[in-house]
Amino acid sequence: GQNGIRIQTQASRIVPTDATAVGFYCTNAWNRWIGNSASGGFSGFHFPAVPYVLGDSYSQNRDYHPDEKELLEFDSNTAHSSGRLWSRGACMYVGGELWEDNKGSQQYRYISGRATARKGGRFIMTNTKDLRQKDVQCWENEQPVLRVSSMLMTKFFCHY
Repeated sequence: GQNGIRIQTQASRIVPTDATAVGFYCTNAWNRWIGNSASGGFSGFHFPAVPYVLGDSYSQNRDYHPDEKELLEFDSNTAHSSGRLWSRGACMYVGGELWEDNKGSQQYRYISGRATARKGGRFIMTNTKDLRQKDVQCWENEQPVLRVSSMLMTKFFCHY
């Protein structure tokens, strides 16, 4: 369902997101993804909300908030055969949340489904292609939608 799974760091799985392995796990939207191809897994490209810098990097970057950033560039990326591991799965997924209760502790908590709303800017994805039953999921206002105020797809091709 919409809530996904909730897991935390444990001895056998230091990074809880390993339970939802993806081709490109994008914790900081302020980057460029150009010409990549993802296949299989929980999702091809996953952009969870990350409210603060994680792990050892937190002490040097206390004022940086990844979930407040716009997607710098996402162009000519493809994904296929992804998102089939859960009922809300998609090749491109903007949702979920990863955080540390005690910042810098490397003791992570993760929600794969609907979580705290992103504080950040827009996600513009251009020339994007995917092959899957469900193509894109972006959770905003508690509903999965393709076009929302913070996300825009241009030249998007989806083949079922």
